[in-house]
Amino acid sequence: MAVIVKGGTLPDTGVTKNEVYALVDNATVSSIVNADIDAGAAIADTKLATISTAGKVNTTALVTTSQAAGDVMYNDGTNWVRLTKDAGKYLKSGASAASWDTPATSTTLGTWASRSNDSVYQAATDGFVVAYCNTSQGKQTLIGFTDSSNPPTTARCIVRNSGDAEHMSIMFPVRKGDYYKATGSYFSTGAINWIPLGT
Repeated sequence: MAVIVKGGTLPDTGVTKNEVYALVDNATVSSIVNADIDAGAAIADTKLATISTAGKVNTTALVTTSQAAGDVMYNDGTNWVRLTKDAGKYLKSGASAASWDTPATSTTLGTWASRSNDSVYQAATDGFVVAYCNTSQGKQTLIGFTDSSNPPTTARCIVRNSGDAEHMSIMFPVRKGDYYKATGSYFSTGAINWIPLGT
């Protein structure tokens, strides 16, 4: 229960109205509990202290304007901001405000394309080269080259056989914009193929 402490003491006689006013004006109220506050008091936010104790606010009590499943809340350095969902994109953050962004490269494999032996190609997307050849014609070497030069000179994978009848194969990744080629000495029963990462 709230306790009112008087703001002074009145004389036994000759009390003026100003002295009574001062007694009331200087009075203090303490020990206020929830039951002492009217449900319709409508206390202004400016009169409330910041809730800084951990565990005092449940996230289910937080509400944003027109919120929807999949939305993201982030702090822009001053305020909490709602970022509405955007299907198929990823959350990009950094020095500037957070935003949705589209992946630079699709993670879906494209369509297979045939390539020629010892021929140079430039990759329009990231992708992979897969090559195999028949090695029944004696000792063979199969090499995959790729780098930013035209023609590429950096061997990324090499396979050699001992000369026995067998098949051998290689596979190597190629970055978008780089050049690539596969070189083998016998491809009559082999193939070189390119498959892009994305379309």
